[in-house]
Amino acid sequence: MRQLPDERQRELYEQALDGFEDWADQYELPTTPYVFAAYLVELRKMHAVDLDDLKFIAEAYLEQHDRDVHVPVRAALKYCSR
Repeated sequence: MRQLPDERQRELYEQALDGFEDWADQYELPTTPYVFAAYLVELRKMHAVDLDDLKFIAEAYLEQHDRDVHVPVRAALKYCSR
């Protein structure tokens, strides 16, 4: 199974996603992948955010959602193996 990011990396990812969550709340939108895509476009077009920064934010989002899926599964397998 894939390794989870270390604690510092998780903190950086959480910080990167805070802006998205605030933005989505501001528009009363869910934090779906489609809304996230719109957020990235707005950051680039309206705020001229650097492409490398957008890639990091996207990496944080993708990692979080991947973790949302595999962490409970891993926990269930660990519990079942007892």
